[in-house]
Amino acid sequence: MARKLEYIKKSEARIMIFLEKTDNQLKCGKRIAEKLDIDYIYVMKMLSSMYEKGWLSTHNYNFTSYFNLTGKAPISMAKE
Repeated sequence: MARKLEYIKKSEARIMIFLEKTDNQLKCGKRIAEKLDIDYIYVMKMLSSMYEKGWLSTHNYNFTSYFNLTGKAPISMAKE
């Protein structure tokens, strides 16, 4: 049985590296978009996709969603 290869987009890699290195208060969609200079709507689309893949977990605080990496996130691939 062949192993299914997972490819990550450059923007997904940038988001993963940002989430790994940043403080918790900066891990919301708006701050990610500002710091990485990526369109907010596109960031939210990427975060949703990454959440569906199991790479991210979320928690809500004061009506804002914050994102964290899970153990399934291919962070080593993102650093390449």
